[in-house]
Amino acid sequence: MTFIHEIPDWPQFIWDEAKLPSQLAAVRHHQGKLLGRMEGLGSFGS
Repeated sequence: MTFIHEIPDWPQFIWDEAKLPSQLAAVRHHQGKLLGRMEGLGSFGS
């Protein structure tokens, strides 16, 4: 695994704006699943 500070061009980032929305949506989906599991375990109060 590469850490962010090990990337040769860090901190001058470039990204593909066409790919970003789908990747962010996938991260948000997994975040929601994780939060749901934590609530089910009682580890995350409301």
